[in-house]
Amino acid sequence: MLFFFLGFFNALNCDISQGNVFISTDTNNKVVVECNSRTNQRIDFSETIFLTGKSAKYTVKCSTHNNEKIKMIFKDFSVHSQNDIPLQVVNNTAVNLIFSSADVEITSTSKDSIFIEENSISYFECENGHAPHIKSPTSLIGGNGTLYFNNFFLTASDIMGNGIIGKTINIDSSNIEISSTNTSIGGNFVTGITIHNSNIKCESSNSASIGKTQENDELNIFISNSTIISHSKDDGPAIGQSSENGTVKILNSNINASSTGFFATIGGCGIVNIDNSTVFSQSIRGTPIGGPGLEARYIPVYINITNSKVDAHTDHKQTCRSAAIGGGKSDRAYIYIFQSTVNATANFYGAAIGNGVLTYDGNATIIKSKVYAKNYGYEAAGIGGGSLGHFNTIFIDESNVEAYAGMDSAGIGASTAQKIKQILIYNSTIKAVSWKSGAAIGGAKASPTIQRIIIENCKVEAIASGIDLTIIPEAAAIGGGNQPASSDIMKFADELLIKNSSVKAFGGGYAAAIGGGHHEGIGNITFLDSSVEAINTIEHFVNLSFSNNPGSAIGTGGSVPFPYDKRYSNMEGSINVINCIVKAVGGSLQNHKSSLAMWRAASGIGLGGCNTHSHDNSGLKITFINSTVEVEGGNASIPDVYPGAAIGGMTKDLNVAFHSLVIDNSTVNARSGESLVPNYKHAALGFPSPDSGYGNITLKNKAKLVILTPYDKKSIGVSINKLILEDGVEMFIHSLTSDVSTLNIQQKLYNNVSCIVIKHLSSYEYPIHEIHIKSNKQGIWEKNFNISSDDAILFTVPNQNVYNIYGIVEKDGIKQEILLFSEVKISSEDIDNYVEFDLIQPFTTSELPDYWSSTESDSSDSPLTPIPTSSNKQKIPILVIIFVPIAGLLVSFALVVYCIFIKKSSNKQKLEDPARDEAHEREIELIDHEA
Repeated sequence: MLFFFLGFFNALNCDISQGNVFISTDTNNKVVVECNSRTNQRIDFSETIFLTGKSAKYTVKCSTHNNEKIKMIFKDFSVHSQNDIPLQVVNNTAVNLIFSSADVEITSTSKDSIFIEENSISYFECENGHAPHIKSPTSLIGGNGTLYFNNFFLTASDIMGNGIIGKTINIDSSNIEISSTNTSIGGNFVTGITIHNSNIKCESSNSASIGKTQENDELNIFISNSTIISHSKDDGPAIGQSSENGTVKILNSNINASSTGFFATIGGCGIVNIDNSTVFSQSIRGTPIGGPGLEARYIPVYINITNSKVDAHTDHKQTCRSAAIGGGKSDRAYIYIFQSTVNATANFYGAAIGNGVLTYDGNATIIKSKVYAKNYGYEAAGIGGGSLGHFNTIFIDESNVEAYAGMDSAGIGASTAQKIKQILIYNSTIKAVSWKSGAAIGGAKASPTIQRIIIENCKVEAIASGIDLTIIPEAAAIGGGNQPASSDIMKFADELLIKNSSVKAFGGGYAAAIGGGHHEGIGNITFLDSSVEAINTIEHFVNLSFSNNPGSAIGTGGSVPFPYDKRYSNMEGSINVINCIVKAVGGSLQNHKSSLAMWRAASGIGLGGCNTHSHDNSGLKITFINSTVEVEGGNASIPDVYPGAAIGGMTKDLNVAFHSLVIDNSTVNARSGESLVPNYKHAALGFPSPDSGYGNITLKNKAKLVILTPYDKKSIGVSINKLILEDGVEMFIHSLTSDVSTLNIQQKLYNNVSCIVIKHLSSYEYPIHEIHIKSNKQGIWEKNFNISSDDAILFTVPNQNVYNIYGIVEKDGIKQEILLFSEVKISSEDIDNYVEFDLIQPFTTSELPDYWSSTESDSSDSPLTPIPTSSNKQKIPILVIIFVPIAGLLVSFALVVYCIFIKKSSNKQKLEDPARDEAHEREIELIDHEA
């Protein structure tokens, strides 16, 4: 109160009802106050002018030509002007306008209510929260001056013109609510807006809400510690501009903004920073947060979101060109998201996070953040490029990211027909989903080759075309899109590295789960210290009415041949699996267009399927080191189709599908695909090209390879050029039929390793379920392995040993070992030919030994020799084939073991039943006679 009274005694009171008030200065630097052109009062700048009274025709004008501040207090003041501006500040004048009562009204029916001329400064303040009533058809506060609002309160709705217009506008500790037809706060000549510690609610029908629409001088907007609700209903930014330069910086604030025009909702300038804030932004045609979208200007836009929660959404209908967070049309967006939670969705042709349309370059960096990015439209990525626009780098670290692609683009990566240089993901949890022709992570439809994709220390789930299950995917889950843009050699990337990660990749239809898209080969793929599940199946897709060219689980996509002088899928490259656990299922072929073509399903690891690659041979190199791998080829679900190999695949002419396969200290379980019609040549591993030198398999350092060939008369366990087995390795081939070529190998180089083949295992009355083989020397070498329902098996044993081979059968829950072969001697001077013997025949139930009725059985008892059936039973042979090297050459030898086997078994096992002894004697006589 002391300050009020001191101010009162050093004040000049002016009653507006008495006439116009004109304030100027004289030559002595005194303030001259003229009221009604009759009374002139001179006061110092330190004194206060009180304005009171009511008028419908008089006005107030300040023109001091002096930037020293005049203090004016409005109390019980009302001016309603029809043809003039009620309050003007002009000619380099500085004035402090204080509204001290609730009944202050300043209105005009034709002009601005308050006008602050350029180079003039006005300070607005409300005492005790009393807000003035200001109304105008043009501007509430107009002009091009410098405005300061401190502790200012204003509510103005349904304004036909502008709200607060100035060159620079500073708002502090204020509450302002404006609903206007044109700009609410800003103006086309504004260069700076600062809002601090305030609550602002603005809405513009046809222009900018906070900011400007015309591209004149750059505008810098800074908002801190404030709550802002800003909406632009038609054509203008909610908070921003349309300029190549300028900034929007938001700090410690809560923002809710929307717009419907082509302008950015928040931004429209070169730099947008959001720090420690909560922001919700929505746009119909522009970018919610990002660049101005000035066509063909290619403006670099830097968007930094740190320690914030951001929601940005576009709801484009037909005219759509911008990202949700990033670039408008032709902008180059460089996005940095740090320690933030971001939810971004876009429609049609702009990325959710990335670029808009028609541009080049751009980066997205996401660190220590949680991000959801989805594109509901076409030809744009979830995170990455917009339609018809290249993108450079996507970098993600220590984040949780979920990304969904627009049709034909990547979830994380390229947009349709456009390039992305590299995708780098570290220490993160990722879920990426694509739609039709774009990869979940990687390339898009017709996009060029990617330089590199690196996924390290991550948990990743990638689903190709998981958005719409009625559309068969044509791109990889991790890898390439459909039909690359390369003019010669088609491959999705030079390098793909997955390190120390857990990855699940689900593909189907036309592309690999991990690798090439439709018609795409690969560069170098490396899995290191990771768990990988790559499943390429279309069983979860509902529309199977048309043909598909299935891709491999890991490797190339499905393909049809191109002419030799045209482009072709890359058949070189490498797949390296080191210290990993891998499950891979190749793509099945569900339908095809012509029964004349040699269509085929895809391999598990290797080449894709259909009427595949044009070139005779593949230079693909596959290496497994210190890993466990389970791999299946794709099935041929219709007639006239070849099933897929587990590893390798087939070229157009059934030639070799890989240059080399190295299995080093690893366990690999490989199963070829199955066919409806068992008449088509296929192999679990590879196909050799005569004299090519390709198709080499090497097992070393205690490696283990298990191969399962399904029931098919033309199936082959291994069909290659060269098989190299080093000391201590194991190889098993299981087949459901004995009528197969278990091995088709042109060269065999075995180092102290031999292969044994046993056929017709299922010919017993009670099939053999397990094989037990052990050396006669106690503790030297012994193996026990399940053969399930196999009819033929191949297994490796060390050279320089003598073995007993047992079969384990079961009846009524009782297991019993049966000695199949006794004292089989294998030496380094033995054979490389196949020799068949009719050793034993199955026995019937009536001829089973008495011990089958026992309730207890000890498999450690003396092995039992099978009892033959009656003489009218059909004899079904069991075959033994043994391979060993002699001085680098392969020589054939047949072990005739059946007589030794029978005699030694009869000597070792004394049967108490005389009838049983007599049966043994008949068997020996019969076999000797036949021999």
